[in-house]
Amino acid sequence: MLVCYLADLCEGLSSFGCEVQSILTAIFGIRLSLQQATAFQFVEDGDQAAGMDTECGGKVLLIDALCYRKQAENSGVWRGQPDGCEAFTKFRGRMSPDLSQQESGPGELSGDVHESRFLLLHSIIIYDINDCVMERIERPHRFAGPPLLPLAVIHALLFAASLAVGAILRHGPSYANPYGPVEDARRFFTANPQALRWSAFFLFGSAVPLGIYTATIVSRLWFLGVRAAGAHIALFGGFAAAVALAVSALCSWVLSVPEVNSSLATLRLMHFLSFLAGGVAFAVGFGLLAAGVSVTSFFARLLPRWLIWLGLLIALAGELSSISLVVYPMAFALPVTRFGGFVWLITVGAMLPKTSDRHDTETSQ
Repeated sequence: MLVCYLADLCEGLSSFGCEVQSILTAIFGIRLSLQQATAFQFVEDGDQAAGMDTECGGKVLLIDALCYRKQAENSGVWRGQPDGCEAFTKFRGRMSPDLSQQESGPGELSGDVHESRFLLLHSIIIYDINDCVMERIERPHRFAGPPLLPLAVIHALLFAASLAVGAILRHGPSYANPYGPVEDARRFFTANPQALRWSAFFLFGSAVPLGIYTATIVSRLWFLGVRAAGAHIALFGGFAAAVALAVSALCSWVLSVPEVNSSLATLRLMHFLSFLAGGVAFAVGFGLLAAGVSVTSFFARLLPRWLIWLGLLIALAGELSSISLVVYPMAFALPVTRFGGFVWLITVGAMLPKTSDRHDTETSQ
């Protein structure tokens, strides 16, 4: 290092007092003169204390002071003079079109030009960095996931298609009650195999968007800052409802097989499984989904009050439908949960927020 400093001293004397550029020293760790090209100098590890440069902090302060001093000296370089620390945060000027008009001594003009270019580049880089950081901070967080509204609409349309195709292809009675005579049920399933299969196909398809809707809405609740147990309850209820629909559809499809219709015991078993899975099991699971979303949205203030109360009403009807296992007249709560749930799903999918300005807010139930 001593040899390098002696060489720099000799070069300074031979250049008749030309100023040595020291701005790039804080960045590259080398000393650059006006007559020497930019390059790295190899030094031994033993020449530095533990490989650390103890002058880095002082060099940064030196750059700041030098930048402000050059702004005052070189008035022809900048058309707009930044005030204070704005020189490093926002560039408001540009270089003079004719730098040769400056009056300077031999070698001084070249140093001012190089130094002005460095200050220009330094200001632009820092301004771009600050602009990028501020844009990232001020930009609201947006949920990345499937839209809820199309999922709810597709679920409702597929379920409606299962009812419509069953009514179009059906022959004879409109419905076979599992609590009625088994012979009536056998005649119904034997006469309508195609209607059962197409209806089961669309019913099974409606379970898929419901499951995706459940996963998406719970993920959005977590994104919006909900950390309560209600979100997990909604996740369990929605998945249970989707699985119940799928099981009901598969059992209905099995009822279209002639070998199953020939056995009264098997027919009765599959008929009750299809009815209970698509009725009570679905209603209880959907009620948990509606309750979990509504309660957490109430505390987090994510949905209107009337929509929250509608969800709670549907949840209550879904849970009360389980009483139909012992008291059959309570089955009236099943269509309330089913068709009221369509309205609730679609409305929540359209009104639940997608962005959050307080991403880390925790909501307690």
